[in-house]
Amino acid sequence: MKKPHYVILLLTLLVSLSSFAVQSPIDSTNIVIKPGDEKETHYPNRGVIDVPITAYFDGFTSTVFISFSNDLGDVDTEITNLYTSETQYEVVDAYDSPVAIPITGTSGLYSLVFTLSSGAQYIGEFEITGE
Repeated sequence: MKKPHYVILLLTLLVSLSSFAVQSPIDSTNIVIKPGDEKETHYPNRGVIDVPITAYFDGFTSTVFISFSNDLGDVDTEITNLYTSETQYEVVDAYDSPVAIPITGTSGLYSLVFTLSSGAQYIGEFEITGE
């Protein structure tokens, strides 16, 4: 008779933990990616600009996850902590999307710069705050 109580307790614990993870601000942060060239951001009467890159930072693993909607070839990726000047360079193959890039997770404002083989750039920023 004790097994059903353990199962109910375990399920309650799992549901509680999963709802806590969703509410926690350090779990993940979506990173807004925009075209890096100022001229590319002003298209009068053209509507929304298609950005082929999405990214988010996972605070639990200190990892930046990047997805590409198209096969963009090799993409030079630069992640810089603007407070400490610590910079990490990676060349990623957009075909292997999604890509995971672990970082130190040091508090600071981070910039991401993606440079395509065509020379086009996309940029984003996110912040890691101390506990």
